[in-house]
Amino acid sequence: MVAEVPVILCWGFQNQRTEKMSPNKEHFYKYYTAKSAFLTLRNGSQKWSNPIEFNDPFDNQFDFYFEEPNDQDIDELLESFIINSFKSDQPVPGFPLDVANNLKRIQEFYRVLGNIGLSEEHTKLLKDGLRQGISNVEVVLPELQKNLQSIIKTLSIFCISEIHDSILMWSHYSDNHKGAVIKFLSLKSIDSPLLGARPVHYSQNLPKTKYTDFLNFSSLHRRNEDIRDLLTLTKSEVWSYEKEWRVVTELTDQNKTHEFVEFHPEEVGSIYLGCRMEKSDKEQLTELVRAKYPKVNIYQAIKNQTQFALDFLEIP
Repeated sequence: MVAEVPVILCWGFQNQRTEKMSPNKEHFYKYYTAKSAFLTLRNGSQKWSNPIEFNDPFDNQFDFYFEEPNDQDIDELLESFIINSFKSDQPVPGFPLDVANNLKRIQEFYRVLGNIGLSEEHTKLLKDGLRQGISNVEVVLPELQKNLQSIIKTLSIFCISEIHDSILMWSHYSDNHKGAVIKFLSLKSIDSPLLGARPVHYSQNLPKTKYTDFLNFSSLHRRNEDIRDLLTLTKSEVWSYEKEWRVVTELTDQNKTHEFVEFHPEEVGSIYLGCRMEKSDKEQLTELVRAKYPKVNIYQAIKNQTQFALDFLEIP
């Protein structure tokens, strides 16, 4: 007997997910062992994990690499600072209130000067001040890196793939082709969490950002989200064969490293059984799907006779 696990209702997910929606992806695939596939379908819940459980030691576990600012960076930062001076009378977002209020006083000063233009002397003074601000970022960088990793520990991530026929992923995640793949649908009608899935970016190098990204006055409200995306959606290019997408949110219970999120039965699109799946597992899984998901088609993977590839035959 398998122990029951608590689940989290996840329909109506819109208020929790980012506004950056997945571009025209109607479905995704998740690779499972036979046991995990059975439990997922029986309990109607998916396991979402914190990155601390991921198998790649670089996944969400790296520090930022910062590029040194050049003169063009400083010019762009100065421009965004001045432009923002004319946009709002509210404290500058993204900074402690006392710092933001001080910045607003400076902005008010340059708002007046903006009508007659900044002198060369004033421009130099402001650029020097911005360079000092960047130096301050360098001083607090170790603490910043520590805070970023603290944020990572609060995340809950569901990893899926664009493809269901990867021989490597069947080997790595589906018990050497003895497991199964479940196709999950991104349904707007039930506000599926998969509507918030974002593609993983694969790179040879660790992500890099600019010090000016942390001081960009025109985009401070997006800063934290963009940094989180850079951390959670960047992996080494050696993983590119996975064609991975992710849904990123926060752990409901941040004392845990994973959680079980309930999915709607209509989100199950189809089931694919591994070409080496044990007969008993096949019978158990097929019986469950027929009873609980009667509209879902089941396919059996077989080895292609002329290529290193998998074919899938529907089980009537």
